[in-house]
Amino acid sequence: MPVILRATHLSRHFSASHSTTGNIAIILSQVTLSTQCKVALCGPSGCGKSTALGLLSTALSPTEVETFQVDGIDLIPLWKNNQLDKLAQIRASLFGFVAQTSSLIPFLSVYENIIISQKILHRIDKKYITHLMKSLEIEHLKDRAVIELSVGQKQRVGIARALASKPRIILADEPTSALHPTQADTVLQVLLQESTANHAALIMSTHNPERATYAGFSLSHCHLDMVSQTTRITL
Repeated sequence: MPVILRATHLSRHFSASHSTTGNIAIILSQVTLSTQCKVALCGPSGCGKSTALGLLSTALSPTEVETFQVDGIDLIPLWKNNQLDKLAQIRASLFGFVAQTSSLIPFLSVYENIIISQKILHRIDKKYITHLMKSLEIEHLKDRAVIELSVGQKQRVGIARALASKPRIILADEPTSALHPTQADTVLQVLLQESTANHAALIMSTHNPERATYAGFSLSHCHLDMVSQTTRITL
């Protein structure tokens, strides 16, 4: 399979009051993501899973990085020259991000939230949005304001929005954390089916490696070394 994202020594350092050294480092030592790969990043809370996804999505700028290419584009000059608009364009066109907490616009309807990612790219596909809403069992909520939804419903709307633009790379931060087990299985199947259909790489963080393995994900483990206060991840 073609490689869509490649990075080496991609890291983020930040201070933490509970750290014995005062600093924590999340280091993605080596990342090679091919189209249609399915990887679950597993580990306890606080080990750096969300930070790792933020770095991969380019939403977080790295403290240090040796190489970082997405779809053949070298991102390092963009960071060095503070070309944030260009980075945002790449992020919008290539990435779909499912946040752990709701990042929806509360005064818009479910449908209006989902179609935003398509409007940004000027690629409207209402039939595909309907397909996603049916698959995620939220079609009956399409005209409801997001503020009226439960946490689990918001999570499924966020997943639909992330998938709506048919991104090349899907990053999902614990996408089933607020869902009933049956709904969680449905969501995983939708993520797997849509990433396969659209030839996308799929990276998901989770506390449940058993469910991820059963669904067909390969596992990558995340562990914070309490002595060095460093997490090293290879994908």
